[in-house]
Amino acid sequence: MKLRKVPPKSRGSAFTLLELLIVMTIIAILAAVSYSAMSMAINNTNRTIAKSDATSLTNAILAYKMEYQRMPLIGTQRSESVETESDAEIMRILLAADPDQNPRERPFINVKLATNDRKGLDRSGNYLDPWGHRYGIGIDANGNGVVKNPVPGAGTIREEAISWSHGKPARNGQRARPDKWVKSWEY
Repeated sequence: MKLRKVPPKSRGSAFTLLELLIVMTIIAILAAVSYSAMSMAINNTNRTIAKSDATSLTNAILAYKMEYQRMPLIGTQRSESVETESDAEIMRILLAADPDQNPRERPFINVKLATNDRKGLDRSGNYLDPWGHRYGIGIDANGNGVVKNPVPGAGTIREEAISWSHGKPARNGQRARPDKWVKSWEY
C-alpha cells in the first residue's frame, strides 16, 4: 500500500489583524490630509466668490449713480456717508423692482436666489455672501467722494461706494477679524 503525502497546512489568504489596522490607519491619515486641503480650497473659492460679488455690488451702485446722477438711497440716508448691510430696499432698486427709485426699470445687478440660506438673494430681498451673511454697503450720500471705513477705527475711504463681506465666521460663531473680511476696495 502506498502512502500519500498530505501537504502541510498552508496559511490562508486572509489578512492579519495587524495588517488591517495598518491599512485603516493609512486611510485615516489620508482622509484627514485631504479634508484639510479640501476645506482650504472651499474657503478660498468662497472668498473669491465674495470678492466678485462685493465688487459687482459696488459697480451696480456706481452704475445706478451714472444713470440717475444720484445714489440709490432710501429714506433719511441722503445726508452723509451711509454704512448698512445689503438692505432689501437698495437691492430692489438695483434689481429694477422699485419703479419709483428706478423709473427706467433698468437692472444694475444680476443676483440668483439664495439656496440653503447662502449666497444670493434671500426671501427678504437681502444679498447673502457664501457664508449666509448679508453683504455690507457703504455709500457716499453727500457727494464728497468719501465713505466711512467699516473697519473700526480705520477712518475713511476715498470711494463713492464700497461693499464687503465679513468672511467666514470665526470658530466661536462670531464675525471674523476685520483683516479676514472680503473688501471691494482692496485688491
